[in-house]
Amino acid sequence: MGLCLKSLGSYRMAEKSFSKYNSIICGCPEALYHLATISLARGDVPEAINRFTEILSLVPNDPSVCVELSNIFSDQRDESNALQYMFEAYKSSPASVHKLSWIAQF
Repeated sequence: MGLCLKSLGSYRMAEKSFSKYNSIICGCPEALYHLATISLARGDVPEAINRFTEILSLVPNDPSVCVELSNIFSDQRDESNALQYMFEAYKSSPASVHKLSWIAQF
């Protein structure tokens, strides 16, 4: 249900759905990921960062979450954190040419 609502742009209702799912299965990384991307889509960057960070506490060094955080910090011109998270993503998935080329730009 949450995925359908999210794809339709009904972020408030999708957020309720994922929050309910997360309360049933406490600390579900998938639900937290969708909550984070919804926060990001709504422009609530601090909330998105908090949710992505919460995922990393459950699934340390998850490359897709590290890339998301790197992109957020890059958009905010926080190059130190952007590089740190992209490097973590690269360490977890060293075969990624995209991550390596992104790091090489620094």
